[in-house]
Amino acid sequence: MLRTKIQTKIFCPILLTLLIIIGLKLFFISQKSIPRKNCLSLEQALDGYIAKYGVEDFLTQYYNLLGTLPYADINIKNYDIAGLLGINIDEQLPIRVTKDEIYEMLTKKRLMSDRLKLARYFSTPNKFFRLTKAQRLFLKWHFSAPRNYKSNIEEIKNSYVLGWNEHINIIGNKDFDLYTFGIIGCTAIIAVLQDGSIQVSHFDGAVNKEQLKQLYHFTNKELLPKIFIIGLSARKVAEAVLVKIPKVFVHEKKLINWRTESYAVRVYRKDGCLKIKNSCSRISEKYISSIHNRDYGKWFSYGDFSQIYASGICYFQETPFSKISNN
Repeated sequence: MLRTKIQTKIFCPILLTLLIIIGLKLFFISQKSIPRKNCLSLEQALDGYIAKYGVEDFLTQYYNLLGTLPYADINIKNYDIAGLLGINIDEQLPIRVTKDEIYEMLTKKRLMSDRLKLARYFSTPNKFFRLTKAQRLFLKWHFSAPRNYKSNIEEIKNSYVLGWNEHINIIGNKDFDLYTFGIIGCTAIIAVLQDGSIQVSHFDGAVNKEQLKQLYHFTNKELLPKIFIIGLSARKVAEAVLVKIPKVFVHEKKLINWRTESYAVRVYRKDGCLKIKNSCSRISEKYISSIHNRDYGKWFSYGDFSQIYASGICYFQETPFSKISNN
């Protein structure tokens, strides 16, 4: 009997201590998040996240976690997504983590691999029925392109995304559908030949020499090509084109609010009828500062691209042009 009392006196404090430790652990876990479901893939986790919060919110969170800000805010909402992107935090939430700490957790190979997964994820037609074609193509291009966005995409049924500092030639009078995104200080040129062949280019700078070189090569043997120019420096580009190719008709639209607006351009031909349309989205310094910096091109794919994704939500309106010529 005495032995039993002694064992009870020893056992009870130990049991109480263990219960207190377990209780404290459960409390701190509850302050963090619901435990991650390690069985979920990144794609499966995105299904649930986007169904609840939407694509634009995911892009904002991606910018928060891996973008150009010096820190990332990790909380219950984005905890699981952060973990599946390789950002493993085991401290009390919410927490602010520096990007230096985050990039110590990741390798470039892992970062690029996840971006390709995201490109494949968003490239599936009808996965999200609320996505427009423009939004789906933008997301596929955004996550598959290199950091400087010098990359084109071609899909079945003659659908294209034109990258930055690139051009696409479409030969003949066939139907097609082409988009280019993120026109701020850049210039888009559309050249149409008499046989219906078309070149669309998107280059940076006031008057980009490489862009004009591609244009002149494409229109070399054409007597009366039609040239459409969209951009902040459209008038300057038009003047340069008229000097080099005097027998052309130049149409231009000048974008004035380049620091607050970004344009997406759609060029398409349906049943033989060519259309040029554009949509506009508001942008802020979070986007501008991400791409216009000393390390030109370094941070393109990590800027707040939720802002130019939004241009796909807007209705693409027919672009008004004014005709100028040297005649």
